[in-house]
Amino acid sequence: MDDLFPLMIDLASAFHADGVAMYVDGRMKLSGLTPETGEMLDLTRFLNGAAASTVYQTHRLGAVLPFALTSEHVAGLLAIPVSRRPRDFVMFFRREVVDTVRWAGSPEKTATASADGTLRLTPRASFAEWRQIVRGESAHFSAADLELAESLRVSLLEIMLQVTDAAEISAVRRTISRIS
Repeated sequence: MDDLFPLMIDLASAFHADGVAMYVDGRMKLSGLTPETGEMLDLTRFLNGAAASTVYQTHRLGAVLPFALTSEHVAGLLAIPVSRRPRDFVMFFRREVVDTVRWAGSPEKTATASADGTLRLTPRASFAEWRQIVRGESAHFSAADLELAESLRVSLLEIMLQVTDAAEISAVRRTISRIS
């Protein structure tokens, strides 16, 4: 993990990410704009319940996980599973992009009571520009981002399998040498 983490930090720019986290074998490494360590552990538990062997992405992390609303300015997540259950992950985070949406008029419908007491919708009295501030969202991840993430997932799985195989072979050799 220690050798791969600097590479993940370098890859953050390819995903237009503002932060990177790597969770492998119960160890967490963070760089840049990420949720706090405790929130990261909650996020990892959530991701372990998500669909297996797929890249997970959202541009509204706070809508998926309420704790994420306390993670100041983190709104987007691209999570790449790099092992089997319990899965390890490489995660790329995007900052919140506060946006102002302009409408031709207030979307609120007004109702007035008729003579018999029933409520009836009436046309808006004003079409003055109405603004809504949208918070808690990041820029969307593009199809190219998801394609790159899938390629990275496959490559990292290969690396993890090679490391695991090398460790198993080494353990078998040590056992054989003790027996001999």
